[in-house]
Amino acid sequence: MQQVEALGNGTCSTIISVQEIVRSDAENVPERYIRNPDDRPKSSEISLVPDDHLPIINHGAEEALPKVKAAAAQIFDLPLSEKKKYAMPPDYFEGYGQDDKAEDRKRDWIDLLWLLTMPPHSRNTKYWPLTLPGFGEAVEEYATEMQRVTYEILGNFCPRW
Repeated sequence: MQQVEALGNGTCSTIISVQEIVRSDAENVPERYIRNPDDRPKSSEISLVPDDHLPIINHGAEEALPKVKAAAAQIFDLPLSEKKKYAMPPDYFEGYGQDDKAEDRKRDWIDLLWLLTMPPHSRNTKYWPLTLPGFGEAVEEYATEMQRVTYEILGNFCPRW
């Protein structure tokens, strides 16, 4: 299994990159990623719209969304040595990697880039790949638009918001 020591964030952890596992040996999947067939969702159980998400349309942030998606996608194209600079430490949720806090459960086949964007004073930009062209600007624009949409929705539920 591909394990890499995370560097650059003060606390070191081990990141396991699904992307790197597939690149290095797609034929030998680590046991922690293989779910028992009985535990896998049946096609009839997979919803197009998850129960805990409500799609919002006509929100006015149509231009910001593709920009932030493209900006965030850039990190997954970086070499692993560069991704390690933004690694998620074991005691914190922000950064690049996986949510692998619980060792006793099966893992999802996903690598994450988890960033706190609001409120602005809570941003921890050491986990932000700001060397990527347009990354910071795209995240800032998207976060600002999502804050506006949030306030508009809350204002409709609670006029004094």
